[in-house]
Formats: sequence, structure tokens, C-alpha cells
Amino acid sequence: MQLVSIFDGVDDEVARLTGRTSRFGAFLDSLTDRFVDTSIIVSTSIHLLRILSPPQAILLSGAILFSSIMGSYVAATSKTTLRAEP
Repeated sequence: MQLVSIFDGVDDEVARLTGRTSRFGAFLDSLTDRFVDTSIIVSTSIHLLRILSPPQAILLSGAILFSSIMGSYVAATSKTTLRAEP
């Protein structure tokens, strides 16, 4: 996850410095971010199952998953629905 984060940051900076951005690059960046999010949620859920009772682990894992989905949803929709009016 750390390695992906480093490459993502370097890629973003290079794209800005060179002015070479693309819609596909933005899509790919978002897609890899979701893969990292998923791996964090799965790893956390497995750890929670080891240290808590199953009902507690499921409840916390569900809350983490819900927060992740809502965070992505709010970020995506706020860009299109909360544009400044002319």
C-alpha cells in the first residue's frame, strides 16, 4: 500500500509538471485508489475477526465499509453537483 501511494504521488507530480494529464490516467488513478481501499478494509476486517467476537467484528467492518463507500460517493458527486454558480 505504501509503494502504491509513493508511485501515485510521483505520477501526479510528474503529470502536473509536464502538463500531461488524461481522463484515462485520472480513471486509472481512481481505480488503483479503490484497490488500496479494498485491501485496507479486508485486512482490517480479518484483524478484527481475530481480536473481537464475530458480531462486533462484522459491525465494525460494516461501518468501515459504509464510511469508505460514502466518502468516495460524496467526493465524486460533490464535484458535479456543488459547482459554483456563475
